[in-house]
Amino acid sequence: MNGVKIYLNTEVTNIHVDQRKIESVDATIGTFQPTIVINAAGLYSDKIAAMVEDVDFYIHPRKVEYFLYDKK
Repeated sequence: MNGVKIYLNTEVTNIHVDQRKIESVDATIGTFQPTIVINAAGLYSDKIAAMVEDVDFYIHPRKVEYFLYDKK
């Protein structure tokens, strides 16, 4: 996939930042020096973002139901 590596079921434990640049990422399977980081942590993405910079948002998951009605 164009040089992309995806690590499933892997927890990011720390992100090292120097001058607003991510230098390395610590995870449960080792330490990485990525070129690009994509935060795809879903409900935990606020926690990952907070490892990089101060954030002013928090994700509060809620159980909801959606209804989709036909136009007719």
